[in-house]
Amino acid sequence: MTPLRGHHLICLHFFRGEGYGPEFLENLESVIDRSKQEGIVVQNGADNICIKCPNLAGELCMYKGDNNKKIEGLDAIALRLLNLEHGAKTEWAAMERVLPQIFHEWKDEVCFKCDWLGTCKSTTRWKNLD
Repeated sequence: MTPLRGHHLICLHFFRGEGYGPEFLENLESVIDRSKQEGIVVQNGADNICIKCPNLAGELCMYKGDNNKKIEGLDAIALRLLNLEHGAKTEWAAMERVLPQIFHEWKDEVCFKCDWLGTCKSTTRWKNLD
């Protein structure tokens, strides 16, 4: 099973080939493919996406300085909306099915404060859910 942290369970569904560079993007695409094939286990903290992020320092997200508390908060919101907890096992398809039910609350609580908003809003999935 592929370990993913809370907010990645939602945000990855809006991925469209943008990121921090070729190595990060290659890893991201690989993690998404593995998640679809192997299933997902909910990870606490840095996951298989984070390991190739240039903002990861040890286990901490340093995007725009020390951002780790904010990221942990996003993870907590995602897990609350998805009704999951750390260590839970799920499937990519299950996340796709629940996304329409939680999208507007996620968008209102999280997306409008996120630097990736423009990227996500340009995806077909976002447009279909909005």
